Amino acid sequence: MLELPPKYPPVLCELADCVYRCLSASLPVERAGRLALDITGALQRQFVGCLLYIPKGEEFERERRNDALLRDFNGRNHRELARKYGLALATVYAILSEQREKKPED
Repeated sequence: MLELPPKYPPVLCELADCVYRCLSASLPVERAGRLALDITGALQRQFVGCLLYIPKGEEFERERRNDALLRDFNGRNHRELARKYGLALATVYAILSEQREKKPED
């Protein structure tokens, strides 16, 4: 659990906790805690007084999924990819066709 300074603002608590959870997956707990507070402090100084909008990033996520789907494609696993990515079979075919047009083989 991340040790937070007394009277730390609730929004910063949530932000620090989120950063801490990400960092603690690959760093020792103590170091992750220090870095989480450092990063949260830097974000506070950078955006103090700003109202931030954090987009869902649906287009970005869709592109990442489509790139991964193309990487996972072996020429015969359309149904497996549909199950893996929770898509209709026709959608898998459409994505593969679109991805191949965007990234022609060398």
